[in-house]
Amino acid sequence: MRLRWLVAALGLAVAGPAHGQALQRVDDHLQIVTANERTTLDRATRELVSTVDVRVFNLGGRILEGPFHLVARTTGDNVRVEGALGGTNDPLYQAAYLDLSTQLTGNRLAANQTLATTLTFRYPRDTVMTYGLEPRARLVEERAPTLTVLPFTSPTQENETLTLRVQASDPDGDLVTLSGFPAISNAVFSATGGVAAAGTFVFTPTNGQAGFYTLRFEASDTLGLSTAVTVQVEISKANRPPIIDGFNPRTMREGELVQVDISVRDPDGASLTISGVPLPSNAIILPDTKTLVFAPDFTQAGAYDILMEVSDGALTGTPQTLSIVVEDVPEVLEGDPNTLTLQVDPVQSPTLIRQQRITGVVNGGTNIIPRPAARVGLISGLSPSTLRQGQSAAVKITGTASGPFATHFDETSQVRFGPGIAVEQVVASNATSIIAQIRVDADADPGVRQVVVASSNESAYSMVGFLVDAGLTSLTGRLVGAETTNAIAGAVVSVLGTTFSAVTGPDGSFSLTGLPPGEHELLVNPPNHAPLRFRFTVETGVAANIGTITSAPTVFDPTAPAAVSLLSILGRGLGEASGPDLEKSKQAVRDAMLLVGGNEAGVLDAYGNQ
Repeated sequence: MRLRWLVAALGLAVAGPAHGQALQRVDDHLQIVTANERTTLDRATRELVSTVDVRVFNLGGRILEGPFHLVARTTGDNVRVEGALGGTNDPLYQAAYLDLSTQLTGNRLAANQTLATTLTFRYPRDTVMTYGLEPRARLVEERAPTLTVLPFTSPTQENETLTLRVQASDPDGDLVTLSGFPAISNAVFSATGGVAAAGTFVFTPTNGQAGFYTLRFEASDTLGLSTAVTVQVEISKANRPPIIDGFNPRTMREGELVQVDISVRDPDGASLTISGVPLPSNAIILPDTKTLVFAPDFTQAGAYDILMEVSDGALTGTPQTLSIVVEDVPEVLEGDPNTLTLQVDPVQSPTLIRQQRITGVVNGGTNIIPRPAARVGLISGLSPSTLRQGQSAAVKITGTASGPFATHFDETSQVRFGPGIAVEQVVASNATSIIAQIRVDADADPGVRQVVVASSNESAYSMVGFLVDAGLTSLTGRLVGAETTNAIAGAVVSVLGTTFSAVTGPDGSFSLTGLPPGEHELLVNPPNHAPLRFRFTVETGVAANIGTITSAPTVFDPTAPAAVSLLSILGRGLGEASGPDLEKSKQAVRDAMLLVGGNEAGVLDAYGNQ
């Protein structure tokens, strides 16, 4: 037998719609099995007849659409395929092929379906025949499932239920499965798969689960194609009512003071407002300390039931009743030796200070002269109001001329500017004007200070802050050439590790301002000259000058002194009777050209400079 089996190579051709155009190769989606290969001799025609049974299996990956052609490519001369279309001269495949479209169901070869045929080859006896099979059909374009998240309500509060519904289907009729991500505490996603799949996401967040959540739903078909939809939901914090604890009954006497602690809290940490209804006279609620203070006078004997409430602005907690009984205090008759008479000295009101000392006498009689109240004045102007570290200046302090906070500066007045500022001299011009000579320490902390002027019975405070600013430091210098002492312009001067830099001017000078105090490293990069690098130190408020620095040239400078002379040329040995060697002669010529103007002749010196 001279029959040989060749497996067709995988490949793709342009898909065609019918018999008149080549169809797409679908080798990678099918399995071809051959069996019962046999060859006989046709005694009538003296030809060899080879037959083979062929079965084509759809592996299940993709649906194939007709027409379905099984191309048989053969080698050897005069090989014919019985019942086949085409041939070696056919423009469609340049080979014979069988049309198996009649075996398709609905013009399709679905997953796991099979086609079968028997190939018969006829060829001369002296021909070695081999064949290869190529399945040709059209691939049905598979589409991914469609997925829809139905409208939902967001945000949802804690302890409420959020429900999202999703629907999916496959345009090719494939089965669809649904999934949801990520897994969240108190959330459940349930789904039913099928051609029309549906799912429900139910989230009942508890306290502490407020925030934003990104949910991802995915629909997948049996071919692995998938579609995903991402949505974001918001869970808002639930507002729970605040809580106020109960009170124990209180009993007191007229003229006494009772302080009742009010215990309140909010589960959500909100700010709370405490109120009492009805609140008797001489009673007040202090919100900062959460206390009720009651100081009944001698006409307020009786029982008081105060309904205490707490609110977070939206919800009010369950109120609690505070019961206070005020017992009567008998009236003291005039002339009773047990009667106390309190005489309080006057105080300044309003005032600019947080605390005042209140003085007075008990049973002082009618001849006691009240002490005058301590005065507080207002400083309305400072000039200048800003100095830098290390600076000194005469600061004019202006007080208020009239009103409750008028100033009364005098020769006893003392001025305080705060730490780091020394007051060297104070001169009071009049009741509203003082000149203070001050000096700011070089290490004084930058910032705003309040100025205070203390006089005999008065303290005046500035409403305008005095600012201590960071001191300025500077570095200046000049850059020149080492050989010519000519100014070098355009050199970049920078401080290593900072953003401070400058460029030298036409006269070679540079200036760096605002440097932080301390030791630094200066980098100088001049054009056509050697770079420089050295350390320097600056102090706060001090202008440093490093003087003139020099840099050697890295290229030929025609203005520089000559590097050679007539004597150096003669020194090359030109005067020797025996004559110089070749190397000395070359050097002598080079020196001569440098001496007469080598910069124009393109001659390089020993350092490679023109």
